[in-house]
Amino acid sequence: LHAGPLRENLVHARLDAEISDAQVLATLRELDLDSVAERGLHTPQNWDKELPLATQQLLVIARVLLSGSTVVVIDHLLSSLTNDGLTKVFAILRARRLTCFYFGSAEEPPELFDSVLRVSPDGSWTINSPASTT
Repeated sequence: LHAGPLRENLVHARLDAEISDAQVLATLRELDLDSVAERGLHTPQNWDKELPLATQQLLVIARVLLSGSTVVVIDHLLSSLTNDGLTKVFAILRARRLTCFYFGSAEEPPELFDSVLRVSPDGSWTINSPASTT
């Protein structure tokens, strides 16, 4: 996130005319970021200095949701989100039919994922559905 209006941080310039403030606010509400939305979409702020890391990462998820992307690559959200927060994020991604490649660790509950690829230090790997990873 960079200093400036929240909307500029969340909506890519090429989509600015297509995405309404109401859509941005709805996305923030979906991620339980009402308190951030209350600061205003058009008021410049220094977001990376004013918000905790978990909130910043949820804002990045909001940016992904507003981008129109169909595929997203995410790295280690559990470092700042709780399991419940991570569960909510993946439920939203799944509901929006986004394909998500997530890089994480063994700490994340495997049932969050449709498939889990485990790569061993020797280069060998296995891929399992959640039912077979427990």
